[in-house]
Amino acid sequence: MISVAMAVYNGEEYIEKQLYSIVNQTLVPDEIVITDDSDNDKTYNIIKKFINEYCSIKWNYVRNDEHLGYCKNFFKAISLTNGDIIFLSDQDDIWHKEKISKMSKCINSNSNIQCLCSKYICIDKNDKIISSIHEYSTSLYYKKNSKNNQYFRLDKEEYFKILAFPGFCFAITKSLKDKLHDFLVNVSIENIKYHDLIISYLAARENAFYIYNESLNQYRMHGDNAIGIEDFNKGNKQDRVEWINNILKNQIDLYSYENIIQLNPKPIININENLLILNKLIRLNTMRIEYLKNKQLLKMLCLVFRKKYYLSIKSYLGDMNYILKCG
Repeated sequence: MISVAMAVYNGEEYIEKQLYSIVNQTLVPDEIVITDDSDNDKTYNIIKKFINEYCSIKWNYVRNDEHLGYCKNFFKAISLTNGDIIFLSDQDDIWHKEKISKMSKCINSNSNIQCLCSKYICIDKNDKIISSIHEYSTSLYYKKNSKNNQYFRLDKEEYFKILAFPGFCFAITKSLKDKLHDFLVNVSIENIKYHDLIISYLAARENAFYIYNESLNQYRMHGDNAIGIEDFNKGNKQDRVEWINNILKNQIDLYSYENIIQLNPKPIININENLLILNKLIRLNTMRIEYLKNKQLLKMLCLVFRKKYYLSIKSYLGDMNYILKCG
């Protein structure tokens, strides 16, 4: 059984196109779960039209009694699914017509996969393509596997370096959904910033996070995105220190989550591999931020001995270039 979990909030402008791209898949989902955090817009009327027209699909529409927010709303949608494979869906994107077919076939062929992440391209509010296929890494490991395989497992150390995988590209297994449920029992949901970070982390920590080497999503960029279309067109980029600091914060969060997992259901005396990897990456990025902020070129040069903890040699050279330009 295949489910789609969609979290909705005031989606009247684009949700119709997204739903059309889902119900017209070459492999139609058995179930679509929608949790609606909307105010009084026309989102429900649009959804109701699909429920009435596409009766062969099992629909589960839930209007939240209180505003949950983006993260909790997604967790709720996932919890209500019944499928063996669950696709996560935003409200304003467009899916490739073979997305469900291709990713489901891949998951069914490899029992090691718990989370499969496809690639994507960006479109504007008028569906115009504005980017090439997004690649998640510049490392030789990633490039080699991306070139030679239909899909590949992303090594956990590589995953912990990147930590930037969007949930709208995910297909997850029921077993991962169950692990997510157990995880959320032991942590405060209020402190979780990104639902997709937690989901991908729970798979990656067991080396069960995979990349599908094809763009199967059109990610819509518009005025309500965190990074707007105007910024994208102007080529505006996040400051390097801010970018590394965001990665560092996520790594610190995952370190704390890993400790929680290690203590449940019983303590583990020996520190595990995931904590060791995260500890080394946290130390590196802490130093990077300090050296970049203070323009400490000589100290940054010394990090060449820690280059294996960088995402790629390009990342290390980028740090050097930042100091030389800003120093």
